[in-house]
Amino acid sequence: MTKDTPPGGLKAVLTLARARRWPLAVACLLAAAGSLLAVLPFLVAVREATGPTLSGAAFLAACLVLPPVAQGLSTGLAHAAAFDTLYRIRRDLADRLPRMPLGYFTARQTGALKRTLHEDVEVLELFLSHQLPDMTACLMSPLLVLGLMAAVDWRYALAALGIVPVALLVQKRMMQGHGTRMGDYFSRIGAINGATVEYTQGLPTLRGVGPGSPVETTLLARIEDFRGFAADWYRLWGPSWAAYTVVAGAWLLFIAPLALWLTATGSSPPTEAAFALLAATGLGPPLLRLTVYGEITLRVVQAERKISAIHTAPVLPEPRQPAALPQRKDLTFDAVSFSANGTLILDRVSLTLPAGRLTAIVGPSGGGKSTLLRLAARFSDPDSGQIRLGGTDLRDLPSTDLARCIGLVSQDTFLFDDTVEANLRLALSAGGHPTEGPEADAALHRAVSLARCEDVITALPDGYATRLGRGGHRLSGGQRQRLSLARTLLGQPPVLLLDEVSASVDPVHEALLQQAIAGLPGERTIAVVSHRLDSTCHADHLVFVDRGRVIAEGPHPHLLATCPAYARLWSLQQSNLGWDLRSSGKHT
Repeated sequence: MTKDTPPGGLKAVLTLARARRWPLAVACLLAAAGSLLAVLPFLVAVREATGPTLSGAAFLAACLVLPPVAQGLSTGLAHAAAFDTLYRIRRDLADRLPRMPLGYFTARQTGALKRTLHEDVEVLELFLSHQLPDMTACLMSPLLVLGLMAAVDWRYALAALGIVPVALLVQKRMMQGHGTRMGDYFSRIGAINGATVEYTQGLPTLRGVGPGSPVETTLLARIEDFRGFAADWYRLWGPSWAAYTVVAGAWLLFIAPLALWLTATGSSPPTEAAFALLAATGLGPPLLRLTVYGEITLRVVQAERKISAIHTAPVLPEPRQPAALPQRKDLTFDAVSFSANGTLILDRVSLTLPAGRLTAIVGPSGGGKSTLLRLAARFSDPDSGQIRLGGTDLRDLPSTDLARCIGLVSQDTFLFDDTVEANLRLALSAGGHPTEGPEADAALHRAVSLARCEDVITALPDGYATRLGRGGHRLSGGQRQRLSLARTLLGQPPVLLLDEVSASVDPVHEALLQQAIAGLPGERTIAVVSHRLDSTCHADHLVFVDRGRVIAEGPHPHLLATCPAYARLWSLQQSNLGWDLRSSGKHT
């Protein structure tokens, strides 16, 4: 550990393993005992040099046999404790993640969360099962050797300590700023990884652009930045590391002259001098390994911080006295404000989505339309104001009831790597259907029919039994959207929120989605967010949102007549829809 390591960093790592602290403590003690037993044969040999005894031979044999036994027991206990700790951490995270605001996940890269849940947790396993016992042994070994030297002749121990100030000075120089540079190292590695992913995903486009694109330039610049950083770091650290390795192995320079002088003057028998010289050879390697473990510990502390960031992230509070689900299903926003990363997204928005009607929320990009739906689905809670379902604040409803009551289909829909039927059946229990049997099959087929996706399923090679691949990649965007809509409808939510579901689909799939939405029966409260006014102009109610505020609301003709911003956007989109090559004028 260095002065750049935050206080309590290693303690925080060990806190994650507190449930298995005693097995870990025993594992560390066994590792230290193994180190002691590895040194004792030298002392026994010295004591027996004047006249071997049976007890001495037996003790010597035990010292040779017991170290691997102690090491094996230490390794077994440490691994068991480490695997149990990993199980507990992952179980706790799996329990916490569903209770966290969904906005936490939309604001973060999935890859970063995956690395925390998998790679960072695995870093802890390696540390607890291997490095922690070995660190203990490396720390205890020099102390035990020095103790044995002092027991033989305190002058040898004192001479050995003479190198400590020199080693500490060199190590201080070597590790100066090391913690900060380790953070910079991982930051630059992450930047290269991000640029590499963007570059590989954009290769089809970049091939048409040719060399020298901004994406390629960014990737190369980050690689060069890392190369320069690594070279500078090596120039600073390399000479000090070389000096430290020399100093850490120079114990004999302090002990050998003393041993020769004490032996020559008769102050110490040759056997004791031999023991001191042999034991000194075991002082350097543990100290070198401890220095390497200092770097590893920094990586482990960083992993613990990421894991603890999830552990300490706020969860959506559950009501202390849950309210019953209201009979009415109108959705009301009352002076709702919401900010993200210091930017005001919604500013005292007040509007009502009437029950049994289709409301379209439209307006320029970045105006806050999708944020309204996400707050209605309680991805996050508003900074101020209330969102009420049938007059009841969403925060007074249990999250499980709210999830069954409000269904959200977004443009970033997700399908699991399973069959079509398995993906759909996930929503059966939420809709109050049996999970198996004729009634479940009938409900499933009814939802598929409502979402207009029978043709999607019948066109697949194995129909309902077709595996969709990771994220549903075997389907087009429009096909995924219609299957996702069917799955949501199977849950029978009385409130249905559709966020840009036709944003990235072709005209055929868009028409089918519009037919599905228009044909939804019952008293559902339906809200659609769309940037295309021609697909929403027939809605029962339109709300025009811009810069986090409701500018106007009413039917399409009313907005055309009273809202200049809506009229301009409608005119612009209509002219774009009528554009073709012939109307674009002369071209070369």
